Amino acid sequence: MLGGAGFLWLGWTGFNGGSPFAANVIASLAYTHICTAASLLVWVSLDMLVYRKSSVIGAVQEMINVYKLCI
Repeated sequence: MLGGAGFLWLGWTGFNGGSPFAANVIASLAYTHICTAASLLVWVSLDMLVYRKSSVIGAVQEMINVYKLCI
């Protein structure tokens, strides 16, 4: 699961080079990675607050869902 998520995140780097939100490649990479990383941190934090443990599967699913909103 984590390996697939890592490959997916790596693939986003190449895909988002032509993002309509970007003025250049660096801006598109920063937008994608900040959005995705923030969603991971929030999801894991909320899991820890509510359930007292984190879920890798839940975090990866949230990362993918939030990425869809970012593009």
